[in-house]
Amino acid sequence: MKKLLLAASLMALSAPAAAQWSWSSWYAGFGAGQTKVDRELVANRESTITHARNVRTSFDDKDSSWKAFVGYRFTDWLAVELNYADLGEHSLDTHFDGGDPPAASSVFIRREVQGFGADVVLSAPITPRFSIFGRAGLFRSEMDASAQLAGNVEFTGGGGTFRSVTQKENITRYGVGFDFHFAANLAARLEWERYADVGKKFEIGGQNTTGESNIDTASLSVVYRFR
Repeated sequence: MKKLLLAASLMALSAPAAAQWSWSSWYAGFGAGQTKVDRELVANRESTITHARNVRTSFDDKDSSWKAFVGYRFTDWLAVELNYADLGEHSLDTHFDGGDPPAASSVFIRREVQGFGADVVLSAPITPRFSIFGRAGLFRSEMDASAQLAGNVEFTGGGGTFRSVTQKENITRYGVGFDFHFAANLAARLEWERYADVGKKFEIGGQNTTGESNIDTASLSVVYRFR
């Protein structure tokens, strides 16, 4: 996030003064950044491990992300956007002493998330070059998740040591950011977004569970406005 802010600041300092730009209604863009998964996922996973001692988890909660989008601006302050986002992969490796008799055991969870979304975007200019905005909408997420057990344990409700599932759901997405217009039809966009309650909570004896968590992203995009 610090690197993204620094890049945006350098562009602002290096750009010459300009008059108010005139934009077309249609625009498109591409961005990249980083995702971070809420640690609530760890608490959810550990709460379902029964008859175990010394529970501890290694959590790989960050990954790179990218997105592509197209939008239509109805007015200077109102637009709609359609977009695709790849939120990367994250994992958690939980170790514990479990089973009867107790023995060193573990469960490894991997989740990968991507999907399509539609948002309403509200903007407000600060200067002729800068504007701030907020967004809210729905995201159709697709999660590929897997769980692998090791040691003296197995899954309840059917046993076994490996499970995988692909889960699709509609979730809420919202965010804030700002655009810096550095050319007549080009802008740089710095943005934070939250994808809320992604996945299905782990439950004892639950089926097709993936764990539930918020996923936050920070990204820097280039926006092209059609003439």
